[in-house]
Amino acid sequence: ALALGKLLGEPIAGPIERRPVLGAVLGLLCIPAFLTPKMRLVAPEDPAAVARIAALPPTARIAGIGDTLDFVPALTGRTALVMAEGAIPYQLGYFRPLSRQMADSVAALATPDRAAFSDFVARYRIDAIVVDRALLAGRGLSPRDATLVPGAPRPGPTSWVATHAAACALHGGRAVLLLDAHCLST
Repeated sequence: ALALGKLLGEPIAGPIERRPVLGAVLGLLCIPAFLTPKMRLVAPEDPAAVARIAALPPTARIAGIGDTLDFVPALTGRTALVMAEGAIPYQLGYFRPLSRQMADSVAALATPDRAAFSDFVARYRIDAIVVDRALLAGRGLSPRDATLVPGAPRPGPTSWVATHAAACALHGGRAVLLLDAHCLST
């Protein structure tokens, strides 16, 4: 209470010293300020994929699904269409467009139709796609991504992206693929 009195002065500290319950209530009200979401990722799974993204032109726009996207803006300076790490629904006006973009990304990776994929690339002006190999093999979305896009189609080996990934690869790591979106669109 003494430190609080020095910071806030007698009008606040005096009543708190005389009423400990008031101090306890104010302290409990401050706790949510320290309970913010924490980033769960420490390092990208495929640093070479991130380095390849950094080598793309500064105006490149990256889309896809996977944890690697969470690192793209911070480590490469490139724009990511949407990242699960940033899709926290604090405010619906902010979250709804991100949710729509994430749903569109999943749908684009799941579609077997080149025209539908090309429409996604043109609509969002995408230059490259980052995707986990396991997702294209049919593993399904991670629990985190599935929570953000409930009822989403399941990307798999019959999708346009999966069947043409080898021909359009900019980077083919053990777990992560970086694909040329324009190559996939044609």
